[in-house]
Amino acid sequence: MLFDEPERRFAPLKRLGVPIVRFGEFLWPGVDAGTCPVAADYSRRLFQFPCHQELRPDELDWLIAALR
Repeated sequence: MLFDEPERRFAPLKRLGVPIVRFGEFLWPGVDAGTCPVAADYSRRLFQFPCHQELRPDELDWLIAALR
């Protein structure tokens, strides 16, 4: 999920216990907006959430409610 204000959204979701992975949270040295603007943007604004075959309906419902 791509957020316009990731700094404002990250901490509250973590406090709720939402498992979040930040895409490219740490970029390779030398990779910045000048080298790859998309990667630099995604590393700041893209959050990844669980999405797999073992996710139970109640877990999915909880995740959706937390993200709203």
